[in-house]
Amino acid sequence: MMGASSLTRTIDSGRASVQRLRDVLWAIAVASSAAGMAWYIAHNVLGHPDPFFAPIAAAVCVSASNLFQAQRAVQNIVGVAVGICAGAAVEELVGTEWIAMAAAVFVALCLAVLIGHGFMGRDLTFANQAAGSAILVMALSNGGDSVFQRLQEALIGGGMALALGILLFPANPLTALGNARVGVLDALHDLLAETVQRLGGRAATTPGWQYSAVDRLHARLEALSKARGHARHLVLIAPRRWAARGTVAGADQQAAHVALLAGALLHLARTATSAFGVSGPLPQPVHDAMNELAAGVILAESDPDAATAHATAARDRASALDSAAQRTDLALANEIETCADDLQQVIDQRRRTTRAPG
Repeated sequence: MMGASSLTRTIDSGRASVQRLRDVLWAIAVASSAAGMAWYIAHNVLGHPDPFFAPIAAAVCVSASNLFQAQRAVQNIVGVAVGICAGAAVEELVGTEWIAMAAAVFVALCLAVLIGHGFMGRDLTFANQAAGSAILVMALSNGGDSVFQRLQEALIGGGMALALGILLFPANPLTALGNARVGVLDALHDLLAETVQRLGGRAATTPGWQYSAVDRLHARLEALSKARGHARHLVLIAPRRWAARGTVAGADQQAAHVALLAGALLHLARTATSAFGVSGPLPQPVHDAMNELAAGVILAESDPDAATAHATAARDRASALDSAAQRTDLALANEIETCADDLQQVIDQRRRTTRAPG
């Protein structure tokens, strides 16, 4: 039979999966609508017999993500166009045998590397779309006269995604930024809590125990960076979000402070681990200060006043180390005070953003 702990983990995992779906359900609806409308325009209005490039371009431009970016739409549209042209050219010269397929992918990826500089080459989206489109052209060849239709379909699909995702139903940049900030703060809380538990003797200390926590933190920081870029772009190009430019600028500044806080807390956890991971448990003031910081971090978004109280308490605990004779204690006191100051900046920016007009 399934144990109580296994059942709890299964339930928690199921709830997390449902929450992930709820978070992106609107984006999925937009992607689905864009794909269906792109097919309708290409097939029913323009009369293309099998306009598969139109819904593909629409769906991949939006995808199952709240971070819809005009950059991604441009990457997909241009990538599809490059792949279509490469596949059609190779088909005309070589045919459709396996060697032609390899040549089409080779040409498409080479063109993607040559063209893909700046934001076009920021990730593999552009190159992947070029290669995939070349393969589809070769596999579903209808002759060279269909190239123009395929290019039309790519523009229709990408244009439909832009119309729905940017003009009509743009994502809320404040929601995306808030979720990303909370994700980083949760990861920071977990890092501090685990550090205190292991260095306090309540959990086993094994070599490399902090790697998984650091990996989670960096993944959340990467998501925060993407959310910041998305928010800045969205308030520039989405007319329905222009009014929120001031509020989004404040939220973006708060996100930058969160990233600075992450660096400071990560260094504090590393310093404490290096100093006391082998020699013994944390000094009580350090133990208490890190617990206060962990409590303040988790409340920074939801309860700024309580978070401020914890940041102040962390400084008070650090002051108990200032008179210590040991250099390690003095270094930790300075780092704790720096972390408390960075946490307070996050809290203060949160207050200013909340008061700012939307």
